[in-house]
Amino acid sequence: MIKEEYSPYKAAHHTDRLEKLRAGQTPAPVQMQIDLTNRCNHNCSYCTHRNPLKRKGTDFSEKDLISTERIIKLISEGKEIGVKAILLLGGGEPLIHPGIKEIVEHIENLSLEFALVTNGVLINKRNVKIFKNARWIRVSVDAATNETYQKVQKTKNSIPIKQIKLIRNTCKKAIIGISFLTKPENYHEAYMTAVMAKKLGVDNIRYSVVQTLDGKDILEPYYKEYFQMLEKTKELEDKKFKVFGLKDRREALKNQKDYETCLYQHFTAVIAANGKVYPCCWTKNFTHFNLGSIYKQSFSEIWFGKKRAKFIKNMNLKKCPPCWFDEANKFLSYLLKKDPKHVNFV
Repeated sequence: MIKEEYSPYKAAHHTDRLEKLRAGQTPAPVQMQIDLTNRCNHNCSYCTHRNPLKRKGTDFSEKDLISTERIIKLISEGKEIGVKAILLLGGGEPLIHPGIKEIVEHIENLSLEFALVTNGVLINKRNVKIFKNARWIRVSVDAATNETYQKVQKTKNSIPIKQIKLIRNTCKKAIIGISFLTKPENYHEAYMTAVMAKKLGVDNIRYSVVQTLDGKDILEPYYKEYFQMLEKTKELEDKKFKVFGLKDRREALKNQKDYETCLYQHFTAVIAANGKVYPCCWTKNFTHFNLGSIYKQSFSEIWFGKKRAKFIKNMNLKKCPPCWFDEANKFLSYLLKKDPKHVNFV
């Protein structure tokens, strides 16, 4: 089964960007990932942003929200230089943003593709129509029972079953996925959540494992049982339902960056709710990765500016956090290799 949704080889479809990189030039990003706000209706355990230990050395504030006017201008700036897609997410819960309808309408007016990451709780019959043309929507669920859901997402809300069904029935053009961030408190429901997802009629479920600031693999004691459940989820796969992120997400924690530079950062622009631009989602909100603020410069001035160019030139991969873009970077490194061996012996 071909699983292209999370393929590390997507950059191969953007030959214009690859040619610019080969020529030593700076290509425009293919997509923008925009945190509309850091405000959230949940307080998930191990949240990358809300855990006080994880906020050390960061620019994160729970009050941050980019104004509708500036987001609309930002998206226009992206369109002008060749951005093709917009991913709306957070920081916090994007549906909390008061301008969500205007923002999506502007994206569509510019003929850009868009996607959404949400906890789904705020979806209703009225606002779900805003996302009817989304290319994909991913709902953070993390559990199969309300007891576990409320525990790991620190909320009194229940699993958004009705909301997911509403998304599925309204956003017919979109690939709908559920995400499961594995923690010691919820790992035992990994298989049950896949069963639930398939019954809901979504297209896929994606598993990932929690990370800690000190790099400890806190799931180590549970892996044997956890991976047995994940292997069982493969039995649920068919033409309509896929499972992503099995053992490969755990491998990312090892942080084995056996390539010279991060090329992925040329394809995706990350803008946090504080208005600052970062190299990727993993470096988002960390002060020393800040490339500039959209409140002080245009997006183009930041992207093609001296500060970002200097950062890329002097980038030290050892200072980067673990990430799951290693395969994408190894593939890009091969594609841009000046004298690859035996290319004609296909």
